[in-house]
Amino acid sequence: INAEYMGKKAHARHGRESQQQCPAMISNRKDLNQALPAPEGGTRHDEPEDIVKAAKLDGLLGLVVWLGACYGTMSVWWLFLNYPLFEWYPDLVKPWWAPPPWLVFPIGAFTFTMQGFSMWICFREGAGLERHLLTIACFGAQLGTGIGWAGFFFGARIFLIAFSINIGWWVCGLATLVEMWAGEDGAGLAGWIFLPTFAVITYIGALTFTIKAMN
Repeated sequence: INAEYMGKKAHARHGRESQQQCPAMISNRKDLNQALPAPEGGTRHDEPEDIVKAAKLDGLLGLVVWLGACYGTMSVWWLFLNYPLFEWYPDLVKPWWAPPPWLVFPIGAFTFTMQGFSMWICFREGAGLERHLLTIACFGAQLGTGIGWAGFFFGARIFLIAFSINIGWWVCGLATLVEMWAGEDGAGLAGWIFLPTFAVITYIGALTFTIKAMN
């Protein structure tokens, strides 16, 4: 009985000592983790929430996501443009600087590709999602208003509404450009990559207004 009692007492004392040592062990582990250099080509995270905060669409998967979103939008565009572009658009009264039908798709493919790369560049230099929420919102809005313009210009063929939507499209494009230029790290470069898209949006607005006036 005495042996059993002494064993239980020793076990309890060992448990209390372990509990007292745990905070110190945890603290020492954090200090050691902070003192150790980050692994080459990567970053060190102390807590699970740090891993979540560090999530970035900066790799190959991010490029696929942004290009996929832009090419998906371009596919919706092509649903509106495919038939009218070659059957209805050539018969419109247009200014001399209006693009021929065969040039529309290459220009669209180029601009949508640049849009995907511009958003990808935003996340290349350590900028996580939480730092670019407004940029993402403006970018998504300009994609949506662009679809609206295509739907009313080539689909419904209501030029006045198409031009009104183009004004909103231009504002969203400008906001996206400003957000990219105002961003840190690689976001400034992203703004320059997005600039041709904004120029095309401006050009489309001028063309829509002119076609509305001439027809």
